Amino acid sequence: MLASSLVLAAAGSVVAQDVAREDTVIFDLDRTIKDPGNFNWFTPGTKRMHGAHQAMWEPLFILNYGTGDL
Repeated sequence: MLASSLVLAAAGSVVAQDVAREDTVIFDLDRTIKDPGNFNWFTPGTKRMHGAHQAMWEPLFILNYGTGDL
């Protein structure tokens, strides 16, 4: 019990770091994400409008990894 208390106390001392604005990405979402940990859009009932299409899937179609051309 004491060991777990010490671990929790140490974890509580973590402080958020400032991130430079040019290193920040913000996606505009039009609804609340029901399950933010599920990015599998093949799951029944999952919507595709949670930002992943802007960050992960679209570059697969516009970037030629063989030549590096956009």
